[in-house]
Amino acid sequence: MTEIEVTLGEPEPTKGGPASIRWSAKDTTVVIDSEVLARIEAHTAEDMSLECGGVLLGRVDEVVGLIAVLEAIRADGATRKADSLRFTHEVLADIHSKRERFFPGLHIVGWYHSHPGYGIFLSAD
Repeated sequence: MTEIEVTLGEPEPTKGGPASIRWSAKDTTVVIDSEVLARIEAHTAEDMSLECGGVLLGRVDEVVGLIAVLEAIRADGATRKADSLRFTHEVLADIHSKRERFFPGLHIVGWYHSHPGYGIFLSAD
């Protein structure tokens, strides 16, 4: 999968569709369902002493440059530290199993993780 860098500005509510948040960068637009974003925010607020994260599920339309994030799966069981998060093989297998069982029409389009107490910054890797 091609990685894209999204520079977050002020989110713009989508007009005329389901509630969502939209960000754009270069020729790609990322739209995330507002309920999914709320669940991610709740997940990252559960324990502010350790990083947490998960994967983003959705659909990609390369012709129009659109990534639609429609679901998220938590990486429960990941190795968590104050400044890092590592998905083990077992965690990735669990994520793939959940995606196949509950969201067979969606693809992994990205991932999320928190920076508890660090704010927003670009990761080195």
